[in-house]
Amino acid sequence: MMNRIPIITAVLLALLSPLLGSSSCSAEREPISIAYAPFESTALFWIALDRQYFSNNGLDLTLLEYESGSAALTGVLGGKADIAVGLGVCLSNSFGRA
Repeated sequence: MMNRIPIITAVLLALLSPLLGSSSCSAEREPISIAYAPFESTALFWIALDRQYFSNNGLDLTLLEYESGSAALTGVLGGKADIAVGLGVCLSNSFGRA
C-alpha cells in the first residue's frame, strides 16, 4: 500500500495541474469540490491543504466527507464532487468542464 502513495500523488497532481496552471495570477478563484473518506490514504491531501497549496494556486475548495472510498466515488460519479481522494486511486469528474 505504501508503494501506491507516490503514484496516487502523481496522478492527483496531474489531474489538478490544468487548474493550477495560471490561476495563481488571476484574482478569480476556481471552485472545486473534493470528496474524501477520512483515512490515512488522504494524508498527502491534508498536508497540501495545511500548507495552503490549493488556495495559493487560486482554488476554492469545498470538502465533502463520505463514510468510505466507495461512497466518495459515488459522489463523483453522481456529479456532487469534482475529484475523490483516498480511494487507492484518484478519480476526476472532468466531464463538461471547459
